Amino acid sequence: MLHNLVHTHEEEKGKIWSPPLEILSGVDIVFEFGVKSGVKKQSRLHGFMAGGAVESIWSDRFPSGALADRVAQNPNDIQLLKDVRKEVVSQYIQILATRLLCVGRTTELLGAEEKVEKDKIEKLEKSVAEREGVVIDLTKK
Repeated sequence: MLHNLVHTHEEEKGKIWSPPLEILSGVDIVFEFGVKSGVKKQSRLHGFMAGGAVESIWSDRFPSGALADRVAQNPNDIQLLKDVRKEVVSQYIQILATRLLCVGRTTELLGAEEKVEKDKIEKLEKSVAEREGVVIDLTKK
């Protein structure tokens, strides 16, 4: 499945590669290994909250344009972006987005592993506490 979305340099030689266009819809996504998408829980993060606190980056009132104008409009940076052109900037943004996707998914999986380990520890602690209780009961007799 993933190979359909990724190509190698050899596949590129002599032809223009065009990935298949697939529309993936949130909750209906089921990957080959059976993990369902967590879009329902994430849905609040995908948009803006109407009337939220102006300091919140999820608020529809957050001044992202003003913030970008203040901290991200250095004349040298603007000229660099003009020099490399929109297409190159767009490709770079795609690379960043893909890397963020990878980091996000890896973080999610690491969190799941941590939960499994935490559950094991809690089970062991419960077992130890029960055994200590039995030992205390036996020593009282």
